[in-house]
Amino acid sequence: MDNDDLYFDGKYRIPSARLKGWDYRTSADYFITICTRDMVPWFGFVSEGKMNLNELGRFASEYLQGLIDHKPNVRVINHIVMPNHVHAIIALKNRKLDKKANEFGPLLSGSISALINQFKGRVTKYANTNQLPWGGWQDRFHDHIIKDAASFDNINLYISQNPSNWKSDRYFRR
Repeated sequence: MDNDDLYFDGKYRIPSARLKGWDYRTSADYFITICTRDMVPWFGFVSEGKMNLNELGRFASEYLQGLIDHKPNVRVINHIVMPNHVHAIIALKNRKLDKKANEFGPLLSGSISALINQFKGRVTKYANTNQLPWGGWQDRFHDHIIKDAASFDNINLYISQNPSNWKSDRYFRR
């Protein structure tokens, strides 16, 4: 990355965390992690290795499960809503698209970024509409493009076991 990539409209900006040159509309399995702002536990709590979702946590989980009803090109293979973050394996199945590399600018329709933006917005709207305690999301999210079966299996197991490993999880906060 050269210094010109660090500025937009003459102002410093944080470099993209996305894989350079990858079109995030590409059909693939993506491991996604989305965190709440300041890692505040807005979705419930873990007790005895089980996640106990509150109303907002249930909404977030049900919304993810129901994505296929609204987005026929999306399948959530596995997910977990934890107290302060969400993990998901999302299979994106787009028809052949004109290739466009990831770059700074507006969200591309059909991209994983647009999907996460919509999810974050729906959870926020639900919290606000129902006057639930809510402090928002971190600005970004983490993604990992799953490239092989072994990686898929490890991530899938990690998601499933996340509540039972909560106290040793990197996102755990007292």
